[in-house]
Amino acid sequence: MRVLIVGGGIAGLALSKFLEKKKIDSVIIEKTKKFQSIGYVIGLWPNAGTMLKKLGVYKEIKENSAILPYFEVQSTSGKVLGKESLAKVCKGYGHVIETERDNVHKALRKINKKSDLRMGVTVKKIVQKEDQVEVLFSNKKKEVFDLVVGADGINSQIRE
Repeated sequence: MRVLIVGGGIAGLALSKFLEKKKIDSVIIEKTKKFQSIGYVIGLWPNAGTMLKKLGVYKEIKENSAILPYFEVQSTSGKVLGKESLAKVCKGYGHVIETERDNVHKALRKINKKSDLRMGVTVKKIVQKEDQVEVLFSNKKKEVFDLVVGADGINSQIRE
């Protein structure tokens, strides 16, 4: 089986490593030519921690993180609309941590050194065949895959 993963972010890199563990070949394409720090903080709930433990990167990420005792929702003007303790979640399932997105991405890039990661490449056309997917890339190369996964963010062009 051969899988194309469109998007070299956290989801794409994690999926590639999980597929590798199952002996499934994958190609990751990323539209940017070079990874850069995006500079924002993300919250990792216990389920994310479980997945990152399975990938062997949780300890490294947790070292550069803070445990969240609560979360709050604010209006655009900064008024607190609600505040909730995370004590029950932590007690039952594990800590909720916050870290820079870059910490997670760098840890996943480290474990994907052998991956077929192609930078500065996008999908131009996808043609579904009977049991395969033919993909034309921006570099004019054409390849065939068994599956195409859109891991290219909230404004995904692939999932359209």
